[in-house]
Amino acid sequence: VLRPRKDSTGKERWMLENPGPNVNTEFWESTPAIAPDGTLYFASNRPGSVGGPKKNFDMQRDIPRSGRQEESNKVEYDIDIWYCPYDWETGSWKPAINAGTVINTSGTEMAPFINTDGTMLFFSSNGHKPSKGGLDFYVSAIAPDGSLGKPQNLGEPLNSPKDELGFFITYDNTEIYFSSMKQDGKHSKIYRTTFPTPVANDGSKEK
Repeated sequence: VLRPRKDSTGKERWMLENPGPNVNTEFWESTPAIAPDGTLYFASNRPGSVGGPKKNFDMQRDIPRSGRQEESNKVEYDIDIWYCPYDWETGSWKPAINAGTVINTSGTEMAPFINTDGTMLFFSSNGHKPSKGGLDFYVSAIAPDGSLGKPQNLGEPLNSPKDELGFFITYDNTEIYFSSMKQDGKHSKIYRTTFPTPVANDGSKEK
């Protein structure tokens, strides 16, 4: 995490810091997203996942190359979305909490993204229904109390029978960037499109 800190000369600089053991473990943690209230959302295959230990874990399929741990013999767990509330008094993140069965399934949930006002959680999943196939984009409304609404599939043209990952909305809420294997099913390419119909805080589409 990059934070503004004063160096030995007293000059403020951006410095790289490890967010600590409440976030990072010996397992895989990746695709972080920070909400306006400081809550850190991320994906992890740590113990405590909704699906439990993976019976048919596929390193090629379930963990991106940059996060693989080929030498590890430890049990792998389903990839779930987790979050750590931010403690503004101590300037650190609190212990990680699994996002629960509303978001996580016995499949894979990963690559969370929070919109600029903190009211929507976007993520990729191959465990929710309906599905176009592979990893699809879903959105869940975040209520004022932090509870998460039932995920909705974002449908076409964003989703396809192949994998979609890396959902990102520009700050002005006008464009979406994402990666997809829809072209040939083997290679991910980056796509851009305009932002679709907004989703209200109660999870329904605004009219």
